[in-house]
Amino acid sequence: MQIIMITRPIFKPTIKNLKNEFESRGFEFHYTFNPLRALRKYDRNAIFIRYGNFRFPKLFTKHCRISLNDRLLTTNKIIQALILNRAGIFVPERISEIYSLPSETEIIVRKKRHMQSKDAHLIKAYEISDYMDYDDFMRYYSIKKEYRVHVFQNLFYFVQVKRIREENYDKVFRCYKKGWSLDKTTRFPNEIIEIAQRAVKALDLDFGGVDIGILEKNNKPIVFEVNSACGVSENNASLYFKGLFEIIKEKLSWDEGKKQKEHAIFVWNNILDMMCIL
Repeated sequence: MQIIMITRPIFKPTIKNLKNEFESRGFEFHYTFNPLRALRKYDRNAIFIRYGNFRFPKLFTKHCRISLNDRLLTTNKIIQALILNRAGIFVPERISEIYSLPSETEIIVRKKRHMQSKDAHLIKAYEISDYMDYDDFMRYYSIKKEYRVHVFQNLFYFVQVKRIREENYDKVFRCYKKGWSLDKTTRFPNEIIEIAQRAVKALDLDFGGVDIGILEKNNKPIVFEVNSACGVSENNASLYFKGLFEIIKEKLSWDEGKKQKEHAIFVWNNILDMMCIL
């Protein structure tokens, strides 16, 4: 069976790790950075996996048999937060009336396309005039723990916790370049699994990595972001393969059932036609 991953160049290390997992189990694995080229080059009966936060032509999903994460509702993080909020999921408050805030209010400002906190800053409200070219303004929440819950529909999940990797770490922006690492854990609040599954479903994803913090003041979970693609290391590649494979099995089963139903209707219609002739 062919697995075709449509992704972006930034995920090359991830592609390598997933390729090893799929090929070691007998799959034929390919990747491309162009969705339309994938349809021209590969068998449309292959399994296509969208891996990344980018626009995906509707033409693609109409012509391939099975695809994963092809229905992502939006690639905009602000709109994503609105969708999650409407689904009853607690997310950071986006600030529109920035000049009406008390001057000491702490705000996170981000550009639309930020990576590893490169274009994200913690500021006070009185500093806002220096950041008017930024796209996203949200209230800062102090957290005591942060998790990433990897959800694969309701079929499989695993959880990572963000841990301090270096002495010189950033308390606010918890990413690899700021002295943090993601490690698999079995100790986490049970409620974050249900929240993560709801968040992935709200965005119409088959799989995703949900960043959830636990607030210091009241232990309430807060969803910061849903990643439609996460970095996959050698340590968690087998878990990612398992999750993707569970979805593939589910979709193949549904597709086979659909074919059987269509065949049954075809046969029944032929029988009715024959009865009319007789």
